[in-house]
Amino acid sequence: MSLKIKSKITIGVLLIIFLLSIIFTLENVSLAQTSPQISVYKVVGSADLSNPGSAGYWSQIPWTNISLTANIPMAPTSGLTHYLLVKAAWNGSWIFILEEWQAPEPAFNAWSTAVAGILPVQLH
Repeated sequence: MSLKIKSKITIGVLLIIFLLSIIFTLENVSLAQTSPQISVYKVVGSADLSNPGSAGYWSQIPWTNISLTANIPMAPTSGLTHYLLVKAAWNGSWIFILEEWQAPEPAFNAWSTAVAGILPVQLH
């Protein structure tokens, strides 16, 4: 093969790789989820940690629906919960998060992110 043909083949292969990388990059953008906005409402009072969600102010705060996607390949529980319902309240010192989700079966003694609602973080 002559040098001109080898150069044209090399340039053609590089151009195809470049175009494919752009196509694959743009394709994944459409698959990305938008981040939901969770509004935090100013309330008066504190949370009853022995009975989460029992404070009167929770009834005045609307639920925010957060869609979920399965993110742990091959895990038997991955993808079973399709969405979370979330409420957030702030009393000037603490942020309280109330979560609710539908589960096909109770998950007793299983790790859960709901533990974050039991130990709220204090703002400084």
